[in-house]
Amino acid sequence: MNFVKTFSLIAVAVATLTVQQTHAQAWTSAYTSGTATGSCAGLPAALNTGFTITPIISQALFSSAAPYRVNKMAFFMNGGKVDIYMTEKGGSSTSQARVLYYNATANTLTAIGTIPNVNYGGGGVDEQGVWGIALNPNTFAADNFIYIQYSTGAVQAQGSATVGWRTSRFKLNATTKMIDLASEKVLVFIPAGTSARWHTGGAMQFDNFGNLYVTAADNEAEAMGPGNTADLRGGTMRIHPDSTVTKGYTIPAGNFGEYWAAEFTKQGRTALAAAYRDTAQVKPEIYVKGSRNPYGMSLDKNRLGWIAWSECGPDAQRQEEGNIANHPAWGGWPFFSGTATRQTAKHGSYDEANDVTTAGWAAFNPTTNLATAIANNWAPALGVDSLPPMHLPVYQEQGGCAAGGAIIRYDGRINNAGKMPPHLDNTVIYGNFTNNNFTAVKFDSATALAVGSQVNVFTMTKTGRPTLTNPVDMQQGPDGALYVTDWGGGCCSGSPTAASGGIVRVTYTGTCQDTALHPGGAVVGISKALERGDVNWLRVGSKSFSVLSTGPHEVQILNAQGQTITSLKGNGWKDYDMPSNLFGTTLYFLQVKTEQGTAVRAFFTP
Repeated sequence: MNFVKTFSLIAVAVATLTVQQTHAQAWTSAYTSGTATGSCAGLPAALNTGFTITPIISQALFSSAAPYRVNKMAFFMNGGKVDIYMTEKGGSSTSQARVLYYNATANTLTAIGTIPNVNYGGGGVDEQGVWGIALNPNTFAADNFIYIQYSTGAVQAQGSATVGWRTSRFKLNATTKMIDLASEKVLVFIPAGTSARWHTGGAMQFDNFGNLYVTAADNEAEAMGPGNTADLRGGTMRIHPDSTVTKGYTIPAGNFGEYWAAEFTKQGRTALAAAYRDTAQVKPEIYVKGSRNPYGMSLDKNRLGWIAWSECGPDAQRQEEGNIANHPAWGGWPFFSGTATRQTAKHGSYDEANDVTTAGWAAFNPTTNLATAIANNWAPALGVDSLPPMHLPVYQEQGGCAAGGAIIRYDGRINNAGKMPPHLDNTVIYGNFTNNNFTAVKFDSATALAVGSQVNVFTMTKTGRPTLTNPVDMQQGPDGALYVTDWGGGCCSGSPTAASGGIVRVTYTGTCQDTALHPGGAVVGISKALERGDVNWLRVGSKSFSVLSTGPHEVQILNAQGQTITSLKGNGWKDYDMPSNLFGTTLYFLQVKTEQGTAVRAFFTP
């Protein structure tokens, strides 16, 4: 079949086309739309006005539960309200890390379990304890699984087969919500030092395709950690939890090794491509590599593979980073930071066994090492020497410690006036742990590249806890509002006062709304099973669409009843013009199947 003519599309189930058309203007102009109502001016001015900050979790609100060192959170919609599950970092035998459950309907906070066998580190600087938490919103009501990341084993500087970081699955009691501690299934174990060692990362989230993303920081390793593709430290894992398989998870298609093997094959670098397919040289769980301390991370959950993360910058040549990518990426650390600032020396107290030495740094990262062609030639590192080009950040700040990285999407279907407004659709909001700055960066909905410059959107004082002054986790909730965990004290092993720290909700109180963005079933009622969200391997425009697949794919045109009108098969990356024989006002669906899954777009011709 020959697809030959322009076909005007209107997204019904997802926002790709509407967002591209509405937000073609630069970030530096106000929001404009023929379908928006209310006052939609306000960018790039600071957004202090038009937003309300409401404390949700704090010791002042829940003195009996006494939440302390709250750091990460996960959400579940329960009866139209947002329940929150959260972790405490903990820090000693008298301040053990608990998991807390906030029931939004009852407005109660309950400790539902204390994670056993946690290593809280040693010394005054380490970040060990419990940090990550996630649940799969699509399956949680049925399986009651909750996922936790924490440090375990003896307190020692070097990792081993028993000392390091666990990513584990636990089961909750469906009625009491208490964690069955005996149900622990260790999914991934990463050998990592735990005594006075900085940089844990630990952000966790599920996308809407059942994939779990988990960040793991460099653990004060350089050549042997983030610079080593055979090590899981210094990046982000992507796995697909599956309780039916012995290992507890499978590897999604298109992770770091597979993606870059395909890229190098296109470049004719067949030997390098083969090395990236070798799971002994490139861990198959890796999705992002080359990170220092990605303590904050979020996903555009309906777009497969879209991820944003922050990088708390190096102690010298400091560059705080905010990143977003729509494919597996190499972040550049420890060779480069920020927008390709070369690291000219070994940093801080990094003391990984067999790692690069101060004397050897010049040979490890010579001036011939370019951000576009990085090599890790350190002999003890078992990974691939030739690394992908550095993925440049979209946000950079000198000083402080970058945190968060909440991807904001406006959804007109959400029945919550406080949801984030159309102004902020397709943006990432980053915080800074050590100052009071919150910065928004607009990104292109097709390429994930920055549009315009970064804008300071929130500036909060330190009066009245919890405020937005020491963020460690930032996410857009299922109700469309922005949630922020506030550590409430100094870095890492700091001890916030009883009145400090917790979780706040940021809601929009302005009038700008646009129900044309993400209209959902307003035009046609289609099941959630058919509503397959945005993915990074399908690009749809007003005149054509592209399938960005490395393998075979199938394209189908379906009518509103799900009957196939026409179909074709292709292989590899293909561009198609829209068909010319379906003019009229009838609704159709474009369905594309690849090895990465199935995506559906609803459209009609006016």
